Amino acid sequence: MKQAEEQYQNLYKLQPETVTTPEIQGYDFNQGVNFDALLKSYANFGLQASQLSTAIDQINKMIHWRLGPNDDNDDPNTRCTIFLGYTSNMVSSGNRDLIRYLAQHKMIDAIVTTAGAIEEDLMKCISTFHKGDWQANDKEIRLKAICRIGNIYVPAANYGKLEDWLMPIFQEIYNEIKVKIMNKKRFKYIKNKKRREEYGHRNK
Repeated sequence: MKQAEEQYQNLYKLQPETVTTPEIQGYDFNQGVNFDALLKSYANFGLQASQLSTAIDQINKMIHWRLGPNDDNDDPNTRCTIFLGYTSNMVSSGNRDLIRYLAQHKMIDAIVTTAGAIEEDLMKCISTFHKGDWQANDKEIRLKAICRIGNIYVPAANYGKLEDWLMPIFQEIYNEIKVKIMNKKRFKYIKNKKRREEYGHRNK
C-alpha cells in the first residue's frame, strides 16, 4: 500500500482523494416489487437511470410549486406554470395517450408543439396507427400504401381521410375571408366614389 502511494505521488503525480458521492447500487427485488422504491433507487443506479431520477425529481418540484403554498413557498400568489413540449413522433407513438391524460386532467398549463403533431393527433382521431418494423423496406411497404414513422406503420389512406375532413373546413374559412375582403374592397370603393363626388361637387 505504501509503495502504491509512493507511485501515485512520484510517478503519476496523483493526489488520492476519498470519493464521498453515493455508492452505486441497484434495486433488490428480493424485497418484493415496490414501484415507488424502485424509481427512487434510480438515483444511485448510475448511467441513464440516474438521469431519469433527476428528471423525476425536477418534475415533482414543478408539481409541488404549482400547487401553491408549501414548505418552500409561503406566497399564495406564486405558482409554477408547466409547459409541455414535444415533437410529432411523440403523438405518432403511444405517448399521445399520456399527453392526452395530462391535458385532460389539467396537469399541464400549456403545450408547445409542431404542426406535424397536430396533424398526427387529428389522424389518430380519425383512424389507426400500427406497430411496424425499424428494418422495413420503405420501397416495398410504400407500394402497399403504407407509410413508416420509425417502427410505426401509418396507412397512406389516413392522409386522405385527414384531407377529406380538413378541406371542407379550409374551404369554409376561405369563403369567409373572401367575403370579408370583397366587403372591404366594396366599402373602400364606395367610400372613394363618395369622396370623388363630393370633391367634384365642391369644384363646380
